[in-house]
Amino acid sequence: KKAQDIIDVMFKDNANIIAKSVGTLVAAYVCKEIPERIGKWNYGHINCMVLLENEFWIGTDMTGILDYEFAYTGRVRSFDQNVLYNRKSVDCMFVDHSGNVWIASGNTLLFTPGERIEFLNSACGNPIGNVRAILSEKNGTIWASTQRGVLRFYSDSTGGTVCDMPLAKTGYDNLNVVSFHQDKSGRIWMGTFDKGVLIYHPSSGRVTSLSEKEGLVNGNVLSMTGKGATVWLGTLGGVAGCLLPPDSAADHSPRFFSLPGRGPGTNFIYKVFEDSRNRLLTGTDG
Repeated sequence: KKAQDIIDVMFKDNANIIAKSVGTLVAAYVCKEIPERIGKWNYGHINCMVLLENEFWIGTDMTGILDYEFAYTGRVRSFDQNVLYNRKSVDCMFVDHSGNVWIASGNTLLFTPGERIEFLNSACGNPIGNVRAILSEKNGTIWASTQRGVLRFYSDSTGGTVCDMPLAKTGYDNLNVVSFHQDKSGRIWMGTFDKGVLIYHPSSGRVTSLSEKEGLVNGNVLSMTGKGATVWLGTLGGVAGCLLPPDSAADHSPRFFSLPGRGPGTNFIYKVFEDSRNRLLTGTDG
């Protein structure tokens, strides 16, 4: 690119630079190299750029804001104008000391927490739709139950985010999962509406189904909690407990039991929670 066409340059570190020119975006990964054009640029004139932790935000005069993810895939992505940003032209942007991004467009000033919050409208090649439940594993893996099925988001060896559908082709992919729980052994419990509980074993990908046949008080499992050898389940038939066998036991089948006494005033249990003092709290509809 001719030197007079370059109108802005930003440094990521000592070796990586990104340059803005009239009508396109170019980059060089070693300062002495001839800049390399980033993909096919059809987004219009570039007015401004800001550097975030893993990406550049690029303000254009016809397609709003785009982000260039230099840290992982190198993709250029347009913000969803129906959800995040409904203006086509961006005049300038600024990142403050807290990482917030300020955006000026005409006579409007906008504020956003930047890449710390990201809206996902599609995953694994399909629209996400309604989200019914979310779980964050201890290792950072995210599970989400949607009307399209159960999604799992995890980091690969490069630090990029991978999406898959662990229940695909298991025979359980069409169930309505409404709650999640991770037990002490790292297994993922999925409470369903009317079909009991599914237990996903990460080491093998095997799925175990537990329902009234195995002693569960009700097949509608709306909430789960537990910190040790007991998993508590809130159902539309009351609270159920499930004893987890030791990892060394020959029989690894969980065993259900019911709470003694009358318990809550209603059997419709929408939320269960075990607090720091090992007390079980329940939320009901009355």
